[in-house]
Amino acid sequence: IPVRADGTLDEATLEDALARPVDLLSLMWVNNEVGLVLPVADVAERARAAGVLVHTDMVQAVGKVPIDLSRTAVALASVTGHKIYGPKSAGALFVRRGTVLDPCLFGGGQERALRPGTQDVAGAVGLATAVELAVAEQQAEATRLGALRAHLLGRLRERIPDLIEHGDARVCAPHVLNVGIPGVDAMSLVLALDLEGVAVSAGSACASGGHRGSHVLEALYPGRTGTVAAVRFSLGRLVDTHAVDRAAEVTATVVERLREGAPAPRNAAPTGRGTP
Repeated sequence: IPVRADGTLDEATLEDALARPVDLLSLMWVNNEVGLVLPVADVAERARAAGVLVHTDMVQAVGKVPIDLSRTAVALASVTGHKIYGPKSAGALFVRRGTVLDPCLFGGGQERALRPGTQDVAGAVGLATAVELAVAEQQAEATRLGALRAHLLGRLRERIPDLIEHGDARVCAPHVLNVGIPGVDAMSLVLALDLEGVAVSAGSACASGGHRGSHVLEALYPGRTGTVAAVRFSLGRLVDTHAVDRAAEVTATVVERLREGAPAPRNAAPTGRGTP
């Protein structure tokens, strides 16, 4: 289903899709590259009226935006631990009572006969605890991250006036800032920032290492992806104002250097990690 330039769903296309024979509609709650929050509850109600089950990927949403599945018609929802400081090996699927699923694997009767194999008790407990903490602290953490996002964007714009914000903070989750910077190559910028200890990405983590332009940004801003370097800053619990200030300063310095064609400092070494 296509989206408009502001990231909202094309309602006419959605209605056309629901009018056809459809078994399942799946959509992200929060987009992982730009942070756009999709109207999952509204779409789920429309889908239910059309007799279509809805699955939502809540991986980027848990702990960042308010979620109450009991107030939606969502039938299936997925969550993972590594996005909320839980076990990297653990994930969960919410299945609304009455939703019938056929197993993809067969063997033991674990996981209500949907996924055979010995259960990872430690992973399940760790994931449950991480979800409880993320939900309990969501409002306070979202406020903090939103302020950091605004501060980072402001500092970047001070030093890079032609910087483009991808996504509107009013309809985006607070922990993702995606910007476009004209006049530099995205991968060169990512690598140069890594040498300075600032970790950003030029796409989703799922596509890390790829050299194609982002299909998400191409859908939102047709024709722009080849003219600007689009990079994503991700904010989390370990990021504070000092880290944001340093990230903005380093980014601006690196952009100036890349635009002038100057080489990186000789004493710089890749870290593979860093602020944002």
